[in-house]
Amino acid sequence: MKSLALALVAALAAWASFPPTELGFVVVAVVPLLLLSVLSAPTPRTAIAAGLLFGVTFMSLLMSWLSALGIEAMIGLMLSQALWYPLWARVVWKFRDSTSATLVTIAVGGWTAMEFGRARLPAGGLNWGALGYPLGEWAAYRSLSQFVGATGLEVLLVLVGVSLVMAALRRDMRLVVVAVGVVVAAVGVGGFSNNAPAGEVVRVAIVQGNSPCPRTHCPNERQQIFENHLRLTSDIDAGSVDLILWAESSSTFPANASDEQAQLVADEARRIGATLVVGGDRGGTATTFINSNVIFSPEGRIVGEYLKNHPVPFGEYVPLRPIFGLIPATDQVPRDMVRGDGPVVVDTPFGQIGTVISFEGAFARYGRSSVAGGAGLLLVASNESSYGDSPAAAQFIGMTRMRAAENGVDVVHGAVTGSSVIITNGGELGEQSGLFEEAVVTGEVQMRTAAPTLYTKWGDWLAVAAMVAGAYVFMIEAMTTLAPSRRSAGN
Repeated sequence: MKSLALALVAALAAWASFPPTELGFVVVAVVPLLLLSVLSAPTPRTAIAAGLLFGVTFMSLLMSWLSALGIEAMIGLMLSQALWYPLWARVVWKFRDSTSATLVTIAVGGWTAMEFGRARLPAGGLNWGALGYPLGEWAAYRSLSQFVGATGLEVLLVLVGVSLVMAALRRDMRLVVVAVGVVVAAVGVGGFSNNAPAGEVVRVAIVQGNSPCPRTHCPNERQQIFENHLRLTSDIDAGSVDLILWAESSSTFPANASDEQAQLVADEARRIGATLVVGGDRGGTATTFINSNVIFSPEGRIVGEYLKNHPVPFGEYVPLRPIFGLIPATDQVPRDMVRGDGPVVVDTPFGQIGTVISFEGAFARYGRSSVAGGAGLLLVASNESSYGDSPAAAQFIGMTRMRAAENGVDVVHGAVTGSSVIITNGGELGEQSGLFEEAVVTGEVQMRTAAPTLYTKWGDWLAVAAMVAGAYVFMIEAMTTLAPSRRSAGN
């Protein structure tokens, strides 16, 4: 059937726009193909089936690396993301015969609402696969995100795609003007807007200690990971860097200087004369644990700690444990993570820094809150050792680079097993370390001292505007449709 075939092609195009294929340009075809699929559906059931086929195919291919967590986790997370698309398809199909302006507004607003919900529900959400991220491959579009964010880039992408389809189907040249105008304005504004930080230069080293048994677990693994990081750090010359990042899961000490591991780290911070940020997790109670970044000053004192705010569902906690805890596979998550209660910005000799942990970097709201709180540099500490040689690490870097572009800050992105990278100049990627290797990635970043970007101040304002416009038109159309039926019933 034509509708389902178009949905399948759209899903393949969406997958191909992300790593490992690196064909970011094909993202422009995704929404037009899916919209044509929905509009060509003969019945609402077919439209829903097309949306479901798109969602399941796209998410299954994009996040196939989730199979490393077990088939239950893969199916659950994939479906939690895929089931949003048939909802969008059903709404669009209902208004397929409306005016062009109405259909465009509802389709764009509905898509934006879908992505807004997908990034928050269920269990905190996950916006892996949001179509604004592949646009980050082009500097002009990345730069535009300082005004509208990655969510705004997706709004513009969907607006152009829907407008072109409607123009082609209905020969409405006004929509062509809208689409072309949006593209020209976006490229122009983004191309001539420099959002790179221009403050103090900071010399950075990311220590990627690797694991002695990646993809699996082995006796004394965590201690060996710590020792790998400590050994690599001991090779850094005194006075050669200002900031060192150890990524998530590289230590197990509590946030006090009396622990033996903490003392060894403090010694290295003093020897090198650098701020040293160490990611790690440790026990809390019999039923909880803590995942944090601990910040050491160049004098070896602990000057701050950031507790991860957003745990991975079924990875770092079990939602509704009395219910889902009955599933045998959840025995692998015996304790729930203690959540932090907001951003932590720490003073250093070169300015204020903020950190996020693991897939928090995929959510714009966490990086933005740190920068809005005064951070002039953002650190992302991650651990992707479970996902093997999959494209998960590359996909994640494609998301964290947008945190740099949105907020106009450089980003230091470190992972225990890779890839690690320094992101500068509004989203430019430096040299990346390989997966599952020991490495020290060095480079220079700059602190942001200028006023916050528009996105940092106003957040997802364009996405909110699109949702409000879509909801308003939806309600007007719904009331208009119901009015004749009520009059007929009264007669």
